[in-house]
Amino acid sequence: MEPALPAPRSASPDGPAPRRADESALAWAQLARAAGLAPHDALVLALSGGADSCYLLELLAEARPRPRLLVAHVAHALRGAESEDDAAFCETRCAELGVAYE
Repeated sequence: MEPALPAPRSASPDGPAPRRADESALAWAQLARAAGLAPHDALVLALSGGADSCYLLELLAEARPRPRLLVAHVAHALRGAESEDDAAFCETRCAELGVAYE
């Protein structure tokens, strides 16, 4: 039996808690296999700005080796101005992580 994926870290004002490099790499390999992907496959991540897709973005950005990754923001536009804030947050976070963003 494979070990469980690491639990999401709670957010702090200083950003996410750092993970050990081996923890991130292990988690990505497990996640890729569970999704039927090879760990080195190219990926497109649909990023809404919600907790689930942001956690996956962080996991993929920290993975070593990092998979080829393109992030596409999914603008649901369900909350008016807050939706626009989500889009800005997603673009900024991808730039901080050095991840391609569309």
